[in-house]
Amino acid sequence: EFTGDFDREQYKEYMIRSNPVISCYTSDIHAGEELNWQNIFRAVDAEEHAIAVRIVSVNGMIDIAENYRFSKGGIYEVEVLAVDAKQKQTRKIFPLPVLPCKNK
Repeated sequence: EFTGDFDREQYKEYMIRSNPVISCYTSDIHAGEELNWQNIFRAVDAEEHAIAVRIVSVNGMIDIAENYRFSKGGIYEVEVLAVDAKQKQTRKIFPLPVLPCKNK
């Protein structure tokens, strides 16, 4: 419940604020190579400031490490979450192509 004009204004600001935008930058991800999610997925808030992303799941599996290695090539579904300082959030699933190991 909102009390007073100040809370109402904050709520209105929150409702009209744009959600973060998440972009995916893939280039030659190979199975077996350690990758940093922050280099692949980038997010910006309504003011175009960079915000961190969190990997929710890979092919439905949760508890994904920050420095991750895909065990084999294929197309993986990566669920990404970005939350800005005002608690607006975007959750999106990206298809991520992973190439076979380089040494095979």
